[in-house]
Amino acid sequence: LLFGIRLYWRFTPANRRKPCLFVESCSRHVYRIAQAEGFRAGLSALRTRMKQCRPGYALYTDPEGRRWVVLADA
Repeated sequence: LLFGIRLYWRFTPANRRKPCLFVESCSRHVYRIAQAEGFRAGLSALRTRMKQCRPGYALYTDPEGRRWVVLADA
């Protein structure tokens, strides 16, 4: 699992990765959990994050510097 995540980081350019709603990206979160608690905990963290991920959102920053998330259902 850790090796797969490292390959993802190495071969997927940052500008091609989908922006994440979470402060800590999903791959970083799963990597941290798997490294600290093991393979099963890492898979559990991955499953949980995949369930929490919301497709169809957009991240915006307005001219005043505020950040907005616009979900698919507006």
